[in-house]
Amino acid sequence: MTDATTAALASYATSFDWNDLTEAAIRAVKVRILDSIGCAAGGFGAEPCRIARALAADVTARHPARVWFTPLSTAPDMAAFANAAMVRYLDWNDTMTLLGSGHPSDMIPVLVAAAEASGRSGRELILAIASAYEAFAALARMLSIRERGWDQGLFIGVSAAVGLARLFGLSHAETCDALALTITPCVPTRQTRAGELSMWKACATAASTRAALFAVSLAQAGMTGPDRPFEGRHGIFELVTGPFVLPGFAERPHPFAVELSHIKSFPSEFHSQAPIWLALDLRRELGTADIARIDIQTYWIGYSEIGAEAEKWRPKTRETADHSLPFLIATSLRHGTVGMESFTDERIADPGLVALMAKIHITEDKSFTARYPGELLSRIEITTASGHRIVRETSYPRGHARNPLSEAELAAKFARAANGLLSDAALRRIADAVQGLDAFGQVGEFTATLVAAA
Repeated sequence: MTDATTAALASYATSFDWNDLTEAAIRAVKVRILDSIGCAAGGFGAEPCRIARALAADVTARHPARVWFTPLSTAPDMAAFANAAMVRYLDWNDTMTLLGSGHPSDMIPVLVAAAEASGRSGRELILAIASAYEAFAALARMLSIRERGWDQGLFIGVSAAVGLARLFGLSHAETCDALALTITPCVPTRQTRAGELSMWKACATAASTRAALFAVSLAQAGMTGPDRPFEGRHGIFELVTGPFVLPGFAERPHPFAVELSHIKSFPSEFHSQAPIWLALDLRRELGTADIARIDIQTYWIGYSEIGAEAEKWRPKTRETADHSLPFLIATSLRHGTVGMESFTDERIADPGLVALMAKIHITEDKSFTARYPGELLSRIEITTASGHRIVRETSYPRGHARNPLSEAELAAKFARAANGLLSDAALRRIADAVQGLDAFGQVGEFTATLVAAA
């Protein structure tokens, strides 16, 4: 026996196969794999990623998985953690904004590692990723846990378990156990993303996916879990989310969820993407010396996430700076871009940026909030020293599912993120491997191209 919510999630892992996927969904999976690999290459040298690789190097396994861009093979859960930390570090990987939100591509590394270690094919990996995205969207459409103080790792862990169950071919009953074993011991708090942010920001969802792999492996070996993890006494409904009704797989909306996530243009928190584009547009019309005041209006989540806390006005860490709307807008206006180079210690402490940030005023526009998440409305108004006002407004930043990046823009982002780690030849080799992923008989043959490209 299990509860209806767990059973509905299990249906996402067991109810469709390769023939159900559309060409658009398959392409969307490949786009997000390549984008994740690029983001991982960009984050490779960061301290939390070095820490994760060092720990992974001390672990061996009979059925190992590779740490991307290195010759190192380790236990699949350690590879998943290290690779996911790299993907997540720059805050550049995809985002899904429904009632709840998060970064579903955080799940890709654990699915790659598990597929490699278990000898699965490229098609099986693609199907598992699509399944995980479906589960993530199902949860995110029904509830937001942010305001209750819980972190997106709740969505990520459960959804990763769905994808892993699909990958390993677990039965419906085994999948229910895997979900219970994932969620019952692992409910993360949102302290990860409050106040001054630490290295853990890049690792929190990596930990959730690692826990999911352990839980699914336990269920596969016969371990049973609590029978009502969502709806039972002291379950998720009672303590975390409140009640909600999750539709079964047959009632899921179309198109596939993996087609609906947004690809970021800039390595910064997603709700900053639209304001950054507006600031770059405004920069063409005036110099920073002419600016007397900058007013930014946005919706509640954008305001509260990156424009309200005191720490966001004087960031001290890279993790806080990429979640600071004042810092990001000042950087856009002063330097004409937001990139990996924007977050050095010198940039964060730059007196010119600090002075420009002091001119920024951010407020919630309740009419914008009312239209979220269907629209991501943002407005910037700059007042010059002479009293002249310039206004820009947008609903869908470049990279949003309704305003997607072109093939050329996706390729340029991949090259920009991986610059310094991968050669042009390696970039082409990896891109070709991702494009042909469904032809690989074993995922280990695919991940070998990442090692060869180091």
